[in-house]
Amino acid sequence: MWARGFKDGKQIPVESIVQEEFKDIYHNFGYKEAILQDPTSLSYMVAPSDDMWLLMIDSNLYFDGEGMPTNRGIISTETLEWIKTCSDLAKEKDAQIITVMHHNLLKHSEKMSDGNTLDNSGEAIALFKELDLNIVLSGHIHIQNIAVDNNDHTNITEIVTSSLSVYPQQYGVIDYSKSSGFNYNTAKVKVDEWARKQNIEDENLINFAEYSRSTFYKQPYSRAYYSLEENGGYNEKEMDQMSEIVGILNLAYFEGNLFKIKDDIINLPFYKLILETDSDYVYDFVYSMIFSSLRDNSSIHIPAK
Repeated sequence: MWARGFKDGKQIPVESIVQEEFKDIYHNFGYKEAILQDPTSLSYMVAPSDDMWLLMIDSNLYFDGEGMPTNRGIISTETLEWIKTCSDLAKEKDAQIITVMHHNLLKHSEKMSDGNTLDNSGEAIALFKELDLNIVLSGHIHIQNIAVDNNDHTNITEIVTSSLSVYPQQYGVIDYSKSSGFNYNTAKVKVDEWARKQNIEDENLINFAEYSRSTFYKQPYSRAYYSLEENGGYNEKEMDQMSEIVGILNLAYFEGNLFKIKDDIINLPFYKLILETDSDYVYDFVYSMIFSSLRDNSSIHIPAK
């Protein structure tokens, strides 16, 4: 089986697990409370309250163990049928379902849809609308983003929650009321507060918010600067300012707050240079972000049905 770890800056083979081992490992983190389990996948459903249930979908595309695994996802035909059973039970008990899976149901970015959106997203969307499964939580692309499919006058709202492994180390908080619906907001892990309470002296931990921000800023800034330098035609100040725009946009994009700075970025004098640049990386990076984040992706209210 394909599994990899990292040691001394190198990738090394490590022991893998099979599906039944996964269920054992996470027995106390979901499976123990399951009211229904899909016999053909790792999918299950839990009822944290009487009127709000979580449908946890296994969207992995499994392979035979030969070669590098795919990052693509799918909901199998058997699991789609099982979801109907879950929906029937929830309606019988007058419970609202939130669907949760790793891969994206809807397209959240033109640059990051291939391999991230379900291979059979069209089929899954049609079923979710038929069953009135209108709220989906997913991940995979690491950014904070919200997409709404309101075709056919039937809404599906999908919230992609940030990865804790990258800036700004945030997670989603959902407040639910049967009468008013769902309020979703992001909250950040307060690593610096924890570090100070533990009397930890590591400067990166006690100043974690700034450490995380500056570290995450550097990679796209450096890549943009290198690309502009390779293309030529710019002085150091121009390359620095254009690369700074890339770095700042990337931070806001992952926070889900790019809409707040979009107009300010467009009005910067060096933004005009980006529109004229021969650097495909810089132009594509900035253009795709500027015109893909037109809303607040860190919070949303979804009314009760």
